Amino acid sequence: MKLCLNSNTYHGFTFNDMLSGIKNSNISYVELSAVRGYTEHVHNQMSDKEIDDIKNALADIGCQCISISAHSNLMEQSERDDFICSIDLAKRLGAKYIVGDAYSGKEKLDDDKMVVDTIKNISKICEDKDITFVIETHGNNYPTGKSICSLLSKIDSEYVGLNYDTANVIFYGNIMPYDDLKDSLCCVKYIHLKDKLGENQEWNFPAIGDGYIEFDKIINIVHDKKYIPLSVEIEYTSKGPKDLQEVHDSVKKSFDYLRKITT
Repeated sequence: MKLCLNSNTYHGFTFNDMLSGIKNSNISYVELSAVRGYTEHVHNQMSDKEIDDIKNALADIGCQCISISAHSNLMEQSERDDFICSIDLAKRLGAKYIVGDAYSGKEKLDDDKMVVDTIKNISKICEDKDITFVIETHGNNYPTGKSICSLLSKIDSEYVGLNYDTANVIFYGNIMPYDDLKDSLCCVKYIHLKDKLGENQEWNFPAIGDGYIEFDKIINIVHDKKYIPLSVEIEYTSKGPKDLQEVHDSVKKSFDYLRKITT
């Protein structure tokens, strides 16, 4: 299975810090974060030289970018424009996926027509660039795989799919991932492997294997879909990691654990 590191795991640290973690853990694939104002290891205004430098730095350690994370509020014109520019960034980096939200507002939607129409338009741009937009289980309106599958049925594009975040469905949807993942597997094109500790709405996402999610069950559910990237994301507690070494150690621990259960 294609194990990948979500660079948001290195939130608050530099691109070079992340590179050293990739090298230390012998990671072959990375999801680079381009979330404006949060984790920007790359951004959509990079020059061609900067893009080449990123790709060469990854190639030097045997890694390649397969996706970028560009979460933004697609219902706001400026953020939607920024996301569209990030689709081009994904293409320039040689990635095949862009990760984002369907709707990031906190209020509950009575009608999702605007969301559907917006993503339909974005899907045409993705098709032109040959980039797949994977919508993450996230927020109050689309917290589960089932909720996003329902949305995707109204969009009907092979260039839009589900990014199933194993801990977000607990945090936002108050459900364990197993049955929901089974029921939405037909829409899954990408997975965030994220562990969980504490109460459902407690911000506590430790190294993979240190929480209570049974990842052997997750792997068994997706076993026949080996082409789906499994992107590891560690978000720690609300206090964050104590230092860079804790991040490196958490990444290595997570990949060592996952390699044991996926081979």
